[in-house]
Amino acid sequence: GLGLLAGIIMLILGSAGLLAVWIGRLLYGLHFFKMFSPVPYITAVFMSYLAVLLLNSLVILWCCLTTSSFLVTLLTLASYIIGQTMDDIVMFLSAPNSGVPLSQPIKITISVAKYIFPNLAAFDFKELAAHSIAIPWSDTLTMTAYAAGYSVAALSLAIMSFKRRDLS
Repeated sequence: GLGLLAGIIMLILGSAGLLAVWIGRLLYGLHFFKMFSPVPYITAVFMSYLAVLLLNSLVILWCCLTTSSFLVTLLTLASYIIGQTMDDIVMFLSAPNSGVPLSQPIKITISVAKYIFPNLAAFDFKELAAHSIAIPWSDTLTMTAYAAGYSVAALSLAIMSFKRRDLS
């Protein structure tokens, strides 16, 4: 249900984006859009859809683990923020720093979070699509497998958690 709703919304928004480019081509000719190709754009929209599906599976997991809707919202927001910024944090930690070194517990926490939370930034291909740079099919297939595997794992944990819950 949630995946279908997200798919319809992504289809509407993606079509609106293509319509905007088509209108821009009509208004400005090929001056601004001479290198535009719809394939990277459609692939980037598909990758965004996969990220939304992955986040939906986390929402379902958080709903099964907690009873408070406020806590579900906070956990989902935290998952989104961590997932979007994890690449930057790992890159920052791997760069040589001349300032104050990070403590070992912080490094361990970040290392654990890197494997627990999904890397949502890896699904962001907007910059490539904006410049009509072809997105490699290997990246598309890898990210599709990653999203499917992570979603199956999160939904399996949600099912196991829900089965243990006493509903009487």
